[in-house]
Amino acid sequence: MKRKLFSGLSLIISIGLIVLLASGCLTANVDPDTLNLNNKGNGVITAYVTPQDPFFGTVDKVEVGYNGEFLEGIKYSVEDNKLIVKIERKELIKILKDAGIAESVFEQYVNLGVIIYVSPVIGDDFSVLKDYNLRVINPSNAGK
Repeated sequence: MKRKLFSGLSLIISIGLIVLLASGCLTANVDPDTLNLNNKGNGVITAYVTPQDPFFGTVDKVEVGYNGEFLEGIKYSVEDNKLIVKIERKELIKILKDAGIAESVFEQYVNLGVIIYVSPVIGDDFSVLKDYNLRVINPSNAGK
């Protein structure tokens, strides 16, 4: 499902320039900043993709993951020129647990990968990988 994020209208002739603009002009943020591995809820992780002016293209999909395993967004919306992507919390927790994250410690920081798939107005489709530092806690290991 394509989500359009245009923040300006202009003509760019150089294909190389459009790729440079699109890859360097996207930022990613993930909420919550801390993920509790013992959380049993059916909540979601929210990724926010924000284009910086100018951005000439379409974001096709967003994936969030760790250690080579990625989850595609389950719900997309656009608000205030931000693409908001929902990822299933329990599925991300499973990926982190399978990788041994916070297995024997209370707290650990991991670099999540946020992959943004882009179709520029001019040129070939491409993807951008953004890193996000996530705090992961395991309260059952408190005091270890």
